[in-house]
Amino acid sequence: MTHEFTTRLIGCAGCHGLLRRTRFLGFFIRTRLKNEHLRDDSIRAISLSTGVLATMSGMILGMMLSSAQSSFNSVASEVNSPATKVVLLDNALREYGPEADAMRKELRRDMRLAYSRLQEPD
Repeated sequence: MTHEFTTRLIGCAGCHGLLRRTRFLGFFIRTRLKNEHLRDDSIRAISLSTGVLATMSGMILGMMLSSAQSSFNSVASEVNSPATKVVLLDNALREYGPEADAMRKELRRDMRLAYSRLQEPD
């Protein structure tokens, strides 16, 4: 497992544990509440507040996912655009015939070197 994956897994487990504790805290507090706090209008107000919080959480999560996708697309285009240009250059060199074979071999060697650098861990 990578360090990043382990960190995320620990974070998710922590969030899950926190949610479970909060649920049990809610059960405990409900048993201690006076009857006047358990009236229909109080429960309705709490339900509305919970709905607003859930909606806001969903909106924030959606914005975070949108930002992550935007970042991913940006990086993907930074990789795909030069790769496409290299393929087009190789095709153009192929049109010149055997005179350009040396350059095509050099281009392939350079691309293998660049690819191996991308695969190296930081």
